[in-house]
Amino acid sequence: MPHRSFPPPWSAEENTETFIVKDATGQPLAYLYYENDLQRQMSQKRLSRDQAGRIAVNIAKLPDLLRGEQKLSANTAAVVKAISTGPLRAQYQAIRDAQRALATHLEAEYPDDRDTINALVGIIDDREFVAALNAVSPDRPLPGKPESGEGK
Repeated sequence: MPHRSFPPPWSAEENTETFIVKDATGQPLAYLYYENDLQRQMSQKRLSRDQAGRIAVNIAKLPDLLRGEQKLSANTAAVVKAISTGPLRAQYQAIRDAQRALATHLEAEYPDDRDTINALVGIIDDREFVAALNAVSPDRPLPGKPESGEGK
């Protein structure tokens, strides 16, 4: 099968009960059907107009997002590298774990406050996290950021 490309920019257009995502040549890439009437929406298992529109717009953003990942500034690349290695990785992971614990608590039908607090204390009391906090002093600048007084 020959390789096909779908050149950016992609766009989302609304038609009757449909959003169509198209590439720069007008080639349709995705159809998102929606239903305005709530009863018909539920019986036909269709999206609402707002849901279909949001999904179409996000699909249309994909080429730009993929290109953007490859064009990180030097400062951003340095921060990403620092987060993926060294002490900042443990700090970043602890933040993600805490966000996950809080989200679980908020989404639970009958949240258990004690379990959530214990989970959060376990995250911030983790040996690796504490060592990472001690390794990175608050006065030390992030990688790629000039120290105060530099570049003035």
